[in-house]
Amino acid sequence: MEFLIRLVVLVAVYASMLYLLDRVLDKFEIRPGGILQVTVLLILVDYIIGWFIRLVAYIATLYIFYFFVFWIVNSIIMAITSKLSSQLEIRSTGTLVLSGFALAVVHMLYPVVRDIILK
Repeated sequence: MEFLIRLVVLVAVYASMLYLLDRVLDKFEIRPGGILQVTVLLILVDYIIGWFIRLVAYIATLYIFYFFVFWIVNSIIMAITSKLSSQLEIRSTGTLVLSGFALAVVHMLYPVVRDIILK
């Protein structure tokens, strides 16, 4: 049961981030009704590919630029998700970098939010 709660919290946090990005950034667009699809795809891409990209990047930089590498890797994950989904369109590099930053912040805040909800 705890696994399902964690999964629901994860989907809610990611969906909230994507909704805010869609509202705040002009060149970040999620088509109507596509937020759940994009959220699930983003979580899957992050789970399946993200760990490997992070591992390679961290080894290459010897963990010296931890947050910067984390930010860039998350930007790559957002770009992959955008290419795989017809529901998400990111129209500029600046928007991609900002969305990668937002994903990095969500990754850092998710454990805190999860722990607050599960207590």
